[in-house]
Amino acid sequence: MAWRYILITLGISWAAAGAFAMSGVALGSGTGTLFAVAYMFIPLLVAYTRTPKGDFRRTIGWKWTWNRWVVVAWTTPMVLVALIIGVTLLMPDVTFDSTMEGMIARYGSMLTAQELETMRAQLDAMPIHPAVLAFAQALLAGITINAIAAFGEEAGWRGYLHDKFGALGFWREAMLIGFVWGLWHAPLIAMGHNYPQHPYIGIAMMVVLGMLLTPFMVLVRIKSGTVFAPTIFHGTMNATAAIPLMLIAGGSDLIVGWTGLAGFIVLGLLNGALYLAMRQRLITLP
Repeated sequence: MAWRYILITLGISWAAAGAFAMSGVALGSGTGTLFAVAYMFIPLLVAYTRTPKGDFRRTIGWKWTWNRWVVVAWTTPMVLVALIIGVTLLMPDVTFDSTMEGMIARYGSMLTAQELETMRAQLDAMPIHPAVLAFAQALLAGITINAIAAFGEEAGWRGYLHDKFGALGFWREAMLIGFVWGLWHAPLIAMGHNYPQHPYIGIAMMVVLGMLLTPFMVLVRIKSGTVFAPTIFHGTMNATAAIPLMLIAGGSDLIVGWTGLAGFIVLGLLNGALYLAMRQRLITLP
């Protein structure tokens, strides 16, 4: 049943992405953003259709509770993004840039000269650095609007598939779900999402990213007892995605931020810490 769910979800998602790509509308446009949000709900919709009536909430872990593991899921992206900024600054040809000219340069090809000047003026007029504001906004968005969008994915990956693959053991489950999750993004990556400079290498990078992220997300799913914990983590992580770009100049999309090598290093260290904590029984699983 789980493998059929995966095949159906990938098939519907990729077919929808293919139809969108043929429309010629840019993924970064307003219409493209709406499509990307709708795309996120396909795993939820397929899970709903494949779950017996009355069993959906139990299957996906729909249980609202506020416990310390939900708080951990909410705040951990803030710690990780700070570490990712630090590691990014160790990369070749990357420098600290509080002026945000590095970020403006990244988006320069997407904006007109007038739009770029308007952006600079707005940034200069802000009473505090935009990165500081972005941290506060990420916490708020991560538990509200971003969480709503992320729930469409989490109901499928850390909800339905967690219920089906939980018997495989923690690390096998996490690697398998992470692989499927990363692969599901493939058509979006090919259209320029996350890796606009390297869309095809980016597909493999996204698979690796999914596998690196999922152990912690499965952990908070298990320890919190609710799918809303990984949902909040996912939403907050997405909300912090632009923060590293606000503070650095240089580097490619394969190097910087959550989705680049810097993010992989930090997440690899997190997974190493989880492994050791489980070996020493500092973290126990049911």
